[in-house]
Amino acid sequence: LEIAQDVVVSNRALPKGAILSEEDVVLVKKWIRNKSFNHVTSLEEVLGKRLTAGIPYKAELKKNMIAERIYIKKGMNVRIVLNSDSISITALGVSEQDGTLGEIIKVRNISSNRAIFARVLNESVVEVEQ
Repeated sequence: LEIAQDVVVSNRALPKGAILSEEDVVLVKKWIRNKSFNHVTSLEEVLGKRLTAGIPYKAELKKNMIAERIYIKKGMNVRIVLNSDSISITALGVSEQDGTLGEIIKVRNISSNRAIFARVLNESVVEVEQ
Protein backbone atom coordinates (compact mmCIF):
# COMPACT_ATOMS: atom_id res chain seq x y z
CA LEU A 1 0.00 0.00 0.00
CA GLU A 2 1.37 3.40 -0.99
CA ILE A 3 0.17 6.85 -0.01
CA ALA A 4 0.90 10.25 -1.58
CA GLN A 5 2.51 12.52 0.97
CA ASP A 6 4.11 15.96 0.93
CA VAL A 7 7.85 15.77 1.66
CA VAL A 8 10.57 18.41 1.81
CA VAL A 9 13.41 18.13 -0.73
CA SER A 10 16.48 20.25 -1.42
CA ASN A 11 16.42 22.81 -4.26
CA ARG A 12 20.20 22.49 -4.63
CA ALA A 13 23.16 20.68 -3.10
CA LEU A 14 23.58 21.89 0.49
CA PRO A 15 26.65 21.61 2.75
CA LYS A 16 26.69 20.32 6.31
CA GLY A 17 25.86 23.14 8.73
CA ALA A 18 23.80 25.15 6.21
CA ILE A 19 20.96 27.17 7.75
CA LEU A 20 17.87 26.31 5.70
CA SER A 21 15.85 29.05 4.00
CA GLU A 22 12.91 29.10 1.57
CA GLU A 23 15.36 29.18 -1.37
CA ASP A 24 16.99 25.92 -0.22
CA VAL A 25 13.97 23.61 0.05
CA VAL A 26 10.65 22.87 -1.64
CA LEU A 27 7.59 20.76 -0.79
CA VAL A 28 6.79 17.96 -3.28
CA LYS A 29 4.26 15.14 -3.37
CA LYS A 30 5.87 11.69 -3.21
CA TRP A 31 4.56 8.15 -3.09
CA ILE A 32 5.51 6.58 0.25
CA ARG A 33 5.31 2.84 0.97
CA ASN A 34 6.00 2.79 4.67
CA LYS A 35 4.73 5.66 6.79
CA SER A 36 7.74 6.84 8.77
CA PHE A 37 8.00 9.36 11.56
CA ASN A 38 11.34 10.46 10.07
CA HIS A 39 9.74 12.15 7.01
CA VAL A 40 9.70 15.95 7.00
CA THR A 41 6.26 16.96 5.74
CA SER A 42 6.21 20.77 6.09
CA LEU A 43 8.58 23.63 5.38
CA GLU A 44 8.02 24.99 8.92
CA GLU A 45 9.84 21.93 10.29
CA VAL A 46 13.10 22.90 8.55
CA LEU A 47 13.20 26.66 7.91
CA GLY A 48 15.84 28.35 10.07
CA LYS A 49 17.33 25.03 11.17
CA ARG A 50 20.76 23.66 10.26
CA LEU A 51 21.75 20.54 8.36
CA THR A 52 23.67 17.89 10.27
CA ALA A 53 24.97 16.41 6.99
CA GLY A 54 25.54 17.62 3.45
CA ILE A 55 22.84 16.64 0.95
CA PRO A 56 22.69 16.54 -2.87
CA TYR A 57 20.20 18.32 -5.16
CA LYS A 58 16.60 16.97 -4.92
CA ALA A 59 17.39 14.89 -1.80
CA GLU A 60 14.52 14.23 0.60
CA LEU A 61 15.15 15.71 4.04
CA LYS A 62 14.68 13.49 7.08
CA LYS A 63 14.14 14.65 10.65
CA ASN A 64 17.49 13.18 11.71
CA MET A 65 19.24 15.43 9.13
CA ILE A 66 18.20 18.69 10.80
CA ALA A 67 18.96 20.33 14.12
CA GLU A 68 18.32 23.64 15.80
CA ARG A 69 20.55 26.50 14.68
CA ILE A 70 23.53 27.19 16.96
CA TYR A 71 23.24 30.82 18.06
CA ILE A 72 26.23 30.90 20.42
CA LYS A 73 29.43 28.94 19.88
CA LYS A 74 31.83 27.79 22.56
CA GLY A 75 34.45 30.46 23.30
CA MET A 76 32.30 33.31 22.02
CA ASN A 77 32.01 36.59 23.95
CA VAL A 78 28.46 37.13 25.24
CA ARG A 79 26.53 39.69 27.24
CA ILE A 80 25.08 38.21 30.44
CA VAL A 81 21.80 39.82 31.52
CA LEU A 82 19.99 39.50 34.84
CA ASN A 83 16.55 41.13 34.99
CA SER A 84 14.48 41.49 38.14
CA ASP A 85 11.45 43.62 38.94
CA SER A 86 13.37 46.77 39.75
CA ILE A 87 16.89 46.29 38.37
CA SER A 88 18.74 45.04 35.32
CA ILE A 89 22.38 43.95 35.54
CA THR A 90 24.68 43.14 32.62
CA ALA A 91 28.15 41.65 32.50
CA LEU A 92 30.53 40.31 29.89
CA GLY A 93 31.14 36.61 29.65
CA VAL A 94 32.52 33.78 27.53
CA SER A 95 30.38 30.81 26.52
CA GLU A 96 31.74 27.45 27.61
CA GLN A 97 29.51 25.46 25.26
CA ASP A 98 27.47 25.82 22.07
CA GLY A 99 23.86 26.91 22.50
CA THR A 100 20.66 27.03 20.48
CA LEU A 101 17.88 29.59 20.97
CA GLY A 102 16.23 29.10 24.35
CA GLU A 103 18.78 26.54 25.55
CA ILE A 104 20.47 26.89 28.93
CA ILE A 105 24.26 26.89 28.58
CA LYS A 106 27.28 27.35 30.81
CA VAL A 107 29.01 30.76 30.57
CA ARG A 108 31.90 32.27 32.51
CA ASN A 109 31.64 35.82 33.85
CA ILE A 110 34.83 37.58 32.73
CA SER A 111 35.13 39.93 35.72
CA SER A 112 34.47 37.35 38.48
CA ASN A 113 35.73 34.27 36.56
CA ARG A 114 32.66 32.48 37.94
CA ALA A 115 30.79 29.90 35.84
CA ILE A 116 27.00 30.27 35.67
CA PHE A 117 24.12 28.88 33.63
CA ALA A 118 22.05 31.17 31.41
CA ARG A 119 19.42 30.91 28.66
CA VAL A 120 20.37 31.87 25.07
CA LEU A 121 18.30 34.88 23.92
CA ASN A 122 20.03 35.64 20.60
CA GLU A 123 23.45 35.52 18.88
CA SER A 124 25.23 37.46 21.65
CA VAL A 125 23.01 37.64 24.75
CA VAL A 126 22.27 35.13 27.51
CA GLU A 127 19.92 35.67 30.44
CA VAL A 128 20.33 34.40 33.99
CA GLU A 129 17.03 33.16 35.34
CA GLN A 130 16.01 33.64 38.95
